[in-house]
Amino acid sequence: MFQASPLTKQFYLFVILLLCCHQTIGQTNEYILEEYLTEHTAQLNVLPKDIEHIHVLSEQFSVPSGLTHLYFTQYIHGYPLINCISNAAIKNGQVQFFANQLGSNIHQRINTQEPALTASEALFHAAEELDLASGPIQVISEESPTQVKLSPSAISQLDIPCRLVYYQIDEQTIRLTWDLSILSLENDHWWSLRVDAITGQILDKTDWMQSCSFDHSTDSEWSADHQCASSGFSFPKQSAHQFATSFATDQYNVYALPTESPNHGNRSLVIGPADALASPHGWHDTDGSSGPEFTNTQGNNVIAQDDANGNNGNGSLTDGGVSLDFNIPLNLNQAPAGYQDASIVNLFYMNNMMHDVWYHYGFDEASGNFQENNYGRGGAGSDRVNADAQDGSGLNNANFGTPPDGGNPRMQMFLWSAPAANVDLLAVNNSSLAGIKFAEPAAFGAAMPNTALTRDLVVYDDGTPDNEDACTNSINATALNGKIVLIRRGSCTFVSKVANAEAAGADAVIVVNNVAGSPITMGGTDPGIGIPAVMVSQDEGEPLITAVLGGQTISATLHDKPTYQLDGDFDNGIIAHEYGHGISNRLTGGRTTSNCLSNDEQMGEGWSDWFGLILTIEPGDLPTDIRGIGTYAIGQPTSGDGIRPQPYSTDPTINNVTYASTNNTGAISMPHGIGFVWCSMLWDLTWAFIDTYGYDPDIYTGTGGNNMVMELIMEAMKLQPCNPGFVDGRDAILNADQALNNGNNFCLIWNVFAARGVGLSASQGSTNSRTDQSEAFDLPASITTPLSVCISSLSTSLPLELTNFYIEDASLARLDLSWYVEMEQSIHSYIIERSSDGILFSPIGQVMSSDNFSANKSYTYTDHNPMPRQSYYRLKVQEDDASYTYSKTISQWLTPRDLVSVFPNPSRDRLVVTIHGAEDQEIRFQILDIMGREIPEFNFINPKGQKQFEMDIQRLSSGHYVLNGQSTNGQTIIRKTFTKI
Repeated sequence: MFQASPLTKQFYLFVILLLCCHQTIGQTNEYILEEYLTEHTAQLNVLPKDIEHIHVLSEQFSVPSGLTHLYFTQYIHGYPLINCISNAAIKNGQVQFFANQLGSNIHQRINTQEPALTASEALFHAAEELDLASGPIQVISEESPTQVKLSPSAISQLDIPCRLVYYQIDEQTIRLTWDLSILSLENDHWWSLRVDAITGQILDKTDWMQSCSFDHSTDSEWSADHQCASSGFSFPKQSAHQFATSFATDQYNVYALPTESPNHGNRSLVIGPADALASPHGWHDTDGSSGPEFTNTQGNNVIAQDDANGNNGNGSLTDGGVSLDFNIPLNLNQAPAGYQDASIVNLFYMNNMMHDVWYHYGFDEASGNFQENNYGRGGAGSDRVNADAQDGSGLNNANFGTPPDGGNPRMQMFLWSAPAANVDLLAVNNSSLAGIKFAEPAAFGAAMPNTALTRDLVVYDDGTPDNEDACTNSINATALNGKIVLIRRGSCTFVSKVANAEAAGADAVIVVNNVAGSPITMGGTDPGIGIPAVMVSQDEGEPLITAVLGGQTISATLHDKPTYQLDGDFDNGIIAHEYGHGISNRLTGGRTTSNCLSNDEQMGEGWSDWFGLILTIEPGDLPTDIRGIGTYAIGQPTSGDGIRPQPYSTDPTINNVTYASTNNTGAISMPHGIGFVWCSMLWDLTWAFIDTYGYDPDIYTGTGGNNMVMELIMEAMKLQPCNPGFVDGRDAILNADQALNNGNNFCLIWNVFAARGVGLSASQGSTNSRTDQSEAFDLPASITTPLSVCISSLSTSLPLELTNFYIEDASLARLDLSWYVEMEQSIHSYIIERSSDGILFSPIGQVMSSDNFSANKSYTYTDHNPMPRQSYYRLKVQEDDASYTYSKTISQWLTPRDLVSVFPNPSRDRLVVTIHGAEDQEIRFQILDIMGREIPEFNFINPKGQKQFEMDIQRLSSGHYVLNGQSTNGQTIIRKTFTKI
């Protein structure tokens, strides 16, 4: 009841109707689905009896696309057909996309309705087949004879849930099975099993514990870095509204994104990085109230701890004190145990970043993300990531185990073998070029010094053309004396170069390769040279020469020292890869299953590689750059090939795989090699979008091509069918672009995939086979332009040079749009259009052109009544002749939680609602369920100037709700989640 107005019988009747209607409203999408299935039985190749008993496993609303995704399965005699999960995407009351995995004529294909084995007997047979130790098996709980929980005995670390299900073997046979999961005592496998309920045979098994399983040997000619510099590239500054609290002072000294590893840059101090939308109470919260519950490396999204003894127990956590100061010193020149605290902090940071960043692209609570407390936003909680640093149960690897929503995943990060007993190192000590340069020592001259040799760098000058190649005597001998000398590789011998430098007084020599690629070992007959010499690659050496010739004083160190094991907790690419397994497993087939990426052609390893690549793009990167996976962990330079058959690059001379490569069982492994081929396509797609729409360093809510492809691929994972192949994945991306961008990138996407062999006529065959793929490079008949023309048509669609269009400031009270124009000519005006879904736009304002011809003009427009949640904006550029074109679309997420407060929350009977910042408006209130579906309004208008009222919620059913406030013109301005208990 609202105390602000008289209590009426009509109001009570309304609440009663609301409670009666709530369940009906929740069933609307299921009704739409049932109607769709009934009308399309022929197209779906099912009988009416096949769809008599459909059960929705999960339902989630996707904020970026506005689609509601339903994941469902068929039931036979009360048991689910477990490996036939289909999904439908609904919008505006219609099924927009459908992924059909329905079984046909299912009732005639089952073997039995009654099990011959109990759950305990099935577990005994499974343990025997898996060669697991067995012991007494006890029933812990029994929900029904067909759904029980067994004690782990000596078989599993966790209790073993068992349920009867049907499992489709092939098009002829469906068998009754026990579905159960076993987490091995060694933690190397987390088996999800289907055990025949008649014979006890394991019919199907999926390992929820996915590991890097690196295909390449860890042997390498490359050296590894074991030093840490004090400063480096810091993460791009974010807008204040993104952080959980504008006054957050928690700080972490880490390899901050986009820095991939110690080889790629230095640590930096990030302060208050928690995102306001994804982690509204910060990274150290679990109760949803103000203030952290923990001062160590645990919180709502992850608990990061050491597991040096490999027992998955309660290891040590790094404590930051009451100020949450995790500025932990780091010296990599020691065994990893010596810097364990810094390692744990980096692991904690990176897990939280993966949580927060991908939340903005649809990996939220309703989609099955990893959170201990879901804050009433849907999904199942109690499943933050258990992340183990320096895990002692393995070596040269990493893994991630993903149970269905509500079960805690486990990430294990291992140490890596030291590349060699002794490693020759070159370190640049200052400037923006600071860091380790991978140096190959000469086969002649003095050995690398046992103690550090630190000198300034000087470039050799012999006064002739190509005057840095040291092929003749120097003309700057005075400057070379007592320095480390930089020399370009040239036409004369290596020995003569180094001898000339030594004669001029050099203490050491660095030869810079003059061709692309790795440095080589410099050979030659040693005439008695007494100084050390090394070669570095052209990519690493030329910037040093340029900087020194430009007047910079740069210090470098040469020394020979013992090396130690490498710590995977500092390789952000590997952490992102492992966390990515959790994302793809929870999104494909919905949050209630983790078995929809178990087929032979599945692309999980590809998405995981892509997660690491996209987050570590740095400004200035090029599509043709060599991007290797795991280069730090295996002791390679940043230009190394990494752990895949080839590095990632859009250059076909570097990466030439196509769809047919997946058939090559000798060169392409399963699943990692297959994933590598898929990621090669995703990487091409990423750069096609960046080439078209630009790169935006704001990885949360930016509007560049990188942000667009992040949104696209995440939505596609929700749309694709369970156990997809490459063609399924391609089609899901095309459908996602239709949902997100009205299909504007149809030409671009088709060109990218066709170029790698997933063209129109490509066939994936059975997704359960990795050797029956047929590639094709053709395009749909409607596409007659190559990729370059697609990109050009999208990126140059405006009649003027619109150099930037962005959101300058945003709050629920106002949102400022800005854009800059070069060479403005014949422009009449700019019409600002806004949308809630990115598809249907309406004009909200107009800005007139300043004059007929001008350069470098800036414009602004203020939306004084922005929409909460997601808002999309574009410019309709109106020309003098009445023709027009559109700008790119940009978007902004607004969190309206600060405009209204409710107390107490949770509440049993009443809420005190206090309004902040919208007192000058009349506000009509309504209640929404947690999926955003409208429950009929209370027909109450809060008058202007009234800041507080009470609301009676006694008759609401227990659950989570949203208090929604609209201005009298229908514009939503207030939204607050509350819980009725």
